[in-house]
Amino acid sequence: MDYYVISARVSMTSVDLVDAILARMAADDVSRSALARACGLSQPHISRVLNKQLKPGPKTLAKLARWLNGAGALAPLEGPAPSIADLQQLVKRMGGKSPERRMQIMHFLRLLDAMTGGG
Repeated sequence: MDYYVISARVSMTSVDLVDAILARMAADDVSRSALARACGLSQPHISRVLNKQLKPGPKTLAKLARWLNGAGALAPLEGPAPSIADLQQLVKRMGGKSPERRMQIMHFLRLLDAMTGGG
């Protein structure tokens, strides 16, 4: 199994990386076209990778990991911290997603928690 380091603390398989990207895309309502543009890849190529029909090469993995770690995915929030009402709205939106999407979001949150030291 191939592993790819996306931070000093966490390494992931290409499948885990794809799952984390899908979760982040679902959480932020990012389209495959937008992800492709952000990574400098074609939308059909991104779709085949995200559908796990094509094993991504090292360059594609590096671009996807940069998107997941970089400003395209984890940009610092500006402005005030979210209010309880903001968080309740996000939870309500998550409830409207399919069970598969909710699992992807939860998987992403677990990965994010591990990357930030948890707690």
